[in-house]
Order: sequence, then structure tokens, then C-alpha cells
Amino acid sequence: MNQLLSIAKLKVHNVEINIKKDPTSAAHKKDLSDAKDYIFKAIDEVRRLSKDLRPPALDDLGITVAIRGIIEDFKLRTAIKNISFTTKSPLSRFSGEIELALYRILQESLHNIEKHSQAGTVKIT
Repeated sequence: MNQLLSIAKLKVHNVEINIKKDPTSAAHKKDLSDAKDYIFKAIDEVRRLSKDLRPPALDDLGITVAIRGIIEDFKLRTAIKNISFTTKSPLSRFSGEIELALYRILQESLHNIEKHSQAGTVKIT
């Protein structure tokens, strides 16, 4: 996100400098359009990060639905599509702290799988 905002800042700065030299240049429109695109990407990243901090599904629907949600996000983001999630019985509701800890453990595990493994299949039990 920091990189996106830094690039947007540089694009706007370029417009500020170059508009004095040639106020009618089409390059200004391109730089401003690029800056806007980077800002929108940064906004999307902030939304994703805030959702990942404590997903609404965790509080509203429980750990099972939150796990299924993070698995779906993982499938969309990676080439790994063969992911199974099974439990011996429906998961009970735990305290908010425990559910968040379980969610974070799974989140980090999936991140490590994505970054460090070349897995074609993931099993979560």
C-alpha cells in the first residue's frame, strides 16, 4: 500500500512540476489518471487489510463461516484450487479471542503455503 501511495504522490508531483512548463500537455492527464488508479488500488488494499484484521463474518456468523471465507479468498488469489476443509462436527462458538486466534493461525498458514510451498492441494481439518 505504501508503494501505491508513493507512486501516486510522484505522479501528482510530476504534474505540479511539468504543468508550469507546458500547461496544455496531454501527459498531465495521463499522470493524473495513473495517480487516481494507484489511489483506488491503495483504497482497495486498506479495505482488504481492515477486513483481514477482524472479518465481519467472524463476529456475525462464527469461525466456520469465516474459515470458509478465507479459503474462498485464497482460491481466488492463488493457483491452488483444491482446498478441503473438514471438521468432525460443526464447530461451536468460542470466545472472540479464541476465534480470532484460530482465524489468524489459518490466515498465516495459508500465507506460508502460498509463499513457500508449491502445493497443489491443501487440507484443513
